Formats: sequence, structure tokens, C-alpha cells
Amino acid sequence: MEIIHVKKEKKGKYLIGLENGITLPLYQKDCPHIKFEEGADMDESTYRHLILEVLRIRIQKRTLYLLEKMDRTQAQLQEKLRQNHYPEMLIEHAIQYAMSFHYIDDERYIQTYIRQHKEAKSKQRMRYDLLQKGCDRQLVDTVFEQIEDWEEEKQIFRLLKKRKYNPENSDEASKRKTYQYLLRRGYKNEDVLRVMKNMSDESD
Repeated sequence: MEIIHVKKEKKGKYLIGLENGITLPLYQKDCPHIKFEEGADMDESTYRHLILEVLRIRIQKRTLYLLEKMDRTQAQLQEKLRQNHYPEMLIEHAIQYAMSFHYIDDERYIQTYIRQHKEAKSKQRMRYDLLQKGCDRQLVDTVFEQIEDWEEEKQIFRLLKKRKYNPENSDEASKRKTYQYLLRRGYKNEDVLRVMKNMSDESD
């Protein structure tokens, strides 16, 4: 199998592009009998050794390292491994490896994210954030449906208190700024207006 392109990376790493369309992130020590240069040949046994032993073990260790640093969704882990230039077949292996030990579990990730942020973010904002992190839309909706104690008006009230919002001392520009702030956090227009009105009524 011919090497068709070679790109030298940092810390002695090379990206070795093969004629089968696959690029391997390697170090010269991984196969010292082959010159990392265009036109050089890699035999089938070396290729299989690199895929099945060297890189398969390396991507497993990389996966564990990434998950030790922080909890990630499946999509986030895939993207991080792609940034490390691993072939898709090895990325899929790494995902299955992590899932087999429950190192990644998107349902658990969603539940944890909601629990950590439900006091400060609206349901709509959290849903948007989770979709941006690559969580499956249907799974996100299913987890949200299981949670019944949504009290977004209380969240709005707490945020207003945290911002030291005082309807008596706030002019129209200040009220509008506060209103827009809450909308940006994903709270519904009618809920924001209701809480702000209730605070004004209580201050009368």
C-alpha cells in the first residue's frame, strides 16, 4: 500500500495518507522499518498491526483521558477524536468501547446537565444547549418529559432578585434591558412579564 502524502505534526507525530484513502496519525517508532515519505510502501501486515494493535490501544487510552478531564456527549467525544486525526473506524471502536463501560451515556449526561443548570437556565435554553452539544433531539425531549417540577417563574424571580431588580427604582430603559436579558436566557415572554408585573404590584 503506497503512502501518498505525509504531513509532519507537533511532537514527532506524522499524518500518513495511504492510497486506500485512510490517514493514520503515527510516530516513526510505530513502524521504524518504513520511511515516512511519499511513494514509500506499507505492507498489509504492517497496516493491520498499526490499526488493530498500535492505534486501537492508543485511541482507547486517549478516550479515557478525554473523559477523565470532563464528561462529554457521544458527539463531543467523536469530534475530539476526529481532531486527533483518528480514522472513523477507530473512532467508532472507541465510542463502543466507552459505551460498554458506561463511560459515555448521553441520557445520563442530559440528566446531569439539567440537574446542574435548572436553577439558572430556562428549559428552552437548556434544550438548545444540549442539542448544540450533539445530543439526540428525541432523547433530549424524552428526558425533559420525565421532569415534572419545572418552576420557571420562580427561576425568573430569583434571577431578578440576583440582579437587584427593583421595579420602583427602575426606569423604562432599565426594565426593558432586564426584560431582554431574561428573554435571551430562554424564558417565555408571558412568564417574564407576569413575574415583573407581580413584583411591581407587590411594591405598590
